Amino acid sequence: SLPREPCMSTEPPDPLLEVLKKIPIFEGLTLPELQNIFNICRLMQYGPEESIYNSGSANTDMFILLEGNLAKRTSTGVEVSKINPVGLVGEMGILTDEPRSANVTTLENVMGFIIKKDELTDLFTRNAEICQKILLNVVQILSRKLFVDELLADNIFLY
Repeated sequence: SLPREPCMSTEPPDPLLEVLKKIPIFEGLTLPELQNIFNICRLMQYGPEESIYNSGSANTDMFILLEGNLAKRTSTGVEVSKINPVGLVGEMGILTDEPRSANVTTLENVMGFIIKKDELTDLFTRNAEICQKILLNVVQILSRKLFVDELLADNIFLY
């Protein structure tokens, strides 16, 4: 089993900043702003079939998947979706204080960043521009999801 100790790094390699740039919630952030995000990231590793989050638990952090795949399952064990690299888990909950809506487990060896809610909140307090950009991205992501859900609902009721 891989270690689950946070691995803090002071100087990020450029490739990791490039990965952060690809994540929709961080879209439009400048390199210095991405560096601020990177500074609150903790690199974590998990082995296969490990539980990362449980449905109903408090949202105290979010997970950015860098390597491997995750399964998102209902509390009864039904797989709802797979999460691929640069996918996020828990991003909405740390902004809304809602409890986790699903169980998330690893499907293989997984590596990713964890961002703690309190550290993100502190960053938002220190840097309103980062806060504004991320919250605008969240609104756009939610808007797209609602649009897709409405299309799916329309198709279900049409047929």
